Amino acid sequence: MAETSGGLSKAEKHRRKREEKKAQQAAPFYCLKAERQDAEEGKGQGMFALEDISKGSAVVCASPALAVIFDVAATKVCAFCFRHAQDVKSERNAVLKRGPNGGFGVLIDGSLITGFASGSVNEGGSLAAGDILKAVDGKAVSPDVSAVSLIKASSGETLQVSLEPLRRCHCCNCLACCPKCAEQGALSWHQHECEEFLKVPENERKGDTSVLRMLLRYRALQVHGDWAGPEPPGKEPLAQLATLQASSTAVPALRRERWDQNSVCSGEM
Repeated sequence: MAETSGGLSKAEKHRRKREEKKAQQAAPFYCLKAERQDAEEGKGQGMFALEDISKGSAVVCASPALAVIFDVAATKVCAFCFRHAQDVKSERNAVLKRGPNGGFGVLIDGSLITGFASGSVNEGGSLAAGDILKAVDGKAVSPDVSAVSLIKASSGETLQVSLEPLRRCHCCNCLACCPKCAEQGALSWHQHECEEFLKVPENERKGDTSVLRMLLRYRALQVHGDWAGPEPPGKEPLAQLATLQASSTAVPALRRERWDQNSVCSGEM
C-alpha cells in the first residue's frame, strides 16, 4: 500500500507537482485559486479562496492587463510572457539557403535580420525578421566580425546559423519577443503599437520610453483587441483597469499643450 499523507499518496503528490511545474513552464501566468470579493459591510474587499490551497503553492498568478518592459531590459525580456532571454531555449538554429543568383536575399543590420529581398528563397523558411544572428557556420558574430562578412565569405549552398534566444523588433528596437509568443501572433500584433510609437517626434522618445509605450499599448488594446485573442488564458482583461482606485492630479498646462501638439492617437487615451 502506498504511503499517504493528508489523504494523498506520495506518488500522487509528486504527480501533481510535476503537472504544476509543466503548467508553469507552458505559461508563466496560469492560476487563479482566489478572487477579490466584497467582505462584510464596512470592511472593504478581500481575497477569498476558490478551492483548497496547499501550503507553499501559488494562490494567484496572472498576466497583467497592461504592462511593458523598461527600456534597460526591453531587448532582453519577452514583452508578452516576460521570459528572460536566459530562460528561453538557448539553442536556436536555422538554415540559410543560397538562391539561384548566388545570393541569400536576406536584409541584415549588424546581426539583426530586418527583412528579405523580393523573391528570396529564405523568406517564409526557418528565419524571420527580428531574428538575431549569433554565429554563421560555427563562426561567432561579434562587433569585429559582422554577420554579413561571414556570409559573404562562405561558399556552400546552405549555411547553418545560430540565433539569439529572443527576436527583436527592428523598427522601434524597444521590444523583444520569444519564439513561442511570436508564433502565437504577438510580434505581428506589436505592429499596431510600434507604428504609433514611430510617429512620436524623436525628441519625445529620448530617455526611458516605458510610460509612452504603456499609453500606446493601452490604446492599441482598445482599438485592436488583445494579442492573445478575445479571452487569452491567464491574462487579465483590459476592463480590469477600471477596478483600480483612481487618484486625480493636475497636469501642468505646458505638458498638456505638448501632448496636444504631439498627439499620435485620436480619441481618449
